[in-house]
Amino acid sequence: MKQGIVAVIVKIDFGAKSGVDQKKYLKQMEKGEWDEWNTPRKYKHLDGKGRKLILYDSKQKALTVEVEIQKVEKLKRVKAYPWKNKFAPKTLDIYAKPIPVAEIRAIKGFENFGVYRKDRTPYRNVTRAQYAALIAHLGSETKVPSIQKDKEKAETTSPIAFDIDEPAEALRIPCSTYRILRDTELARRIKKQYDFACQICGKTINLKNNQRYAEAHHLKPLGTPHNGPDIQGNIICVCPNDHVLLDYGAVKLKKSNLHIKTGREIKDEYIDYHNSVIYNETGEIKEPESPI
Repeated sequence: MKQGIVAVIVKIDFGAKSGVDQKKYLKQMEKGEWDEWNTPRKYKHLDGKGRKLILYDSKQKALTVEVEIQKVEKLKRVKAYPWKNKFAPKTLDIYAKPIPVAEIRAIKGFENFGVYRKDRTPYRNVTRAQYAALIAHLGSETKVPSIQKDKEKAETTSPIAFDIDEPAEALRIPCSTYRILRDTELARRIKKQYDFACQICGKTINLKNNQRYAEAHHLKPLGTPHNGPDIQGNIICVCPNDHVLLDYGAVKLKKSNLHIKTGREIKDEYIDYHNSVIYNETGEIKEPESPI
């Protein structure tokens, strides 16, 4: 996985071969009928594992859906769409307001997005900064699949974006078919508690329309082999720069140096885990095993 790439934009192929109906796929996703997405042969160099998959609807000329890819498999004896991208549980987000192509092209690096004869790339990698600019267009609105609504509306009416809200251990459900990117309800609450200010450096990223941006980091990562819990004591609010440094083990944490609000305790065991397992004293850069 290329350093700094957190998502990929993929153009949806509609039709019988792909099995995607342009008029039905969003409603089907709302109902929880999709847990994987097959991509064509030309995407053979695409490694979406651990990143967000963002779908571009060429009919609407807009980005409509994002989901975390948990696993990528090559299907045997399948020629047209041999790459199966399995979704991480509870990471599917349908944009209430699709992001139109004009707003995509306003982002640095995407000026020629979808322009005939100028944009020949079958998919587009998205950096942290570009992703932050994309979601700035969403405001506070995303659309939650209906199968999740009953559980979530009991707690809050806030929209869902990229993490999970479970009391002890992150939800892992068996499915026949990578999240991640996800801002979960818990992660969003923590970021709001800190007013989107980084607990390490104290900085805040200000976007347009008086919006702010921050990221939630699990000190003991959720993914294999760490299998950390998705609880408040394991999550800190950070800026994108410090998030990358944490993921790559470039920062050793000291609890006394973190901005911690009263009643928002961070558990020592997870700080210790980061320092003993994730932190790399040699300074050697290694790809993180989990993006969160």
